[in-house]
Amino acid sequence: AKYVEAISYWQEALVVFDSIGDKAGVANMYGNQGSVYFNQMDEAKSLELYLKALKIGEDIHDTNSKLKKANSMNAFSRANNKT
Repeated sequence: AKYVEAISYWQEALVVFDSIGDKAGVANMYGNQGSVYFNQMDEAKSLELYLKALKIGEDIHDTNSKLKKANSMNAFSRANNKT
């Protein structure tokens, strides 16, 4: 239940960041949501959101954001390769 609440708040924040043109904020919210979906084992949605965040980070040359998202995707990949 807390995951759903977190996603809802981050989605609201994403709308605000987008409305004021804060692309780093938008990327951060996508990354946060991606982490929640990752923790819920929704791999497709998690990856979709991480990729959105990474793309924005690349577009705005935000090295910190790109590194965070790359680390998240690395964890995603490792989790998927465990058998």
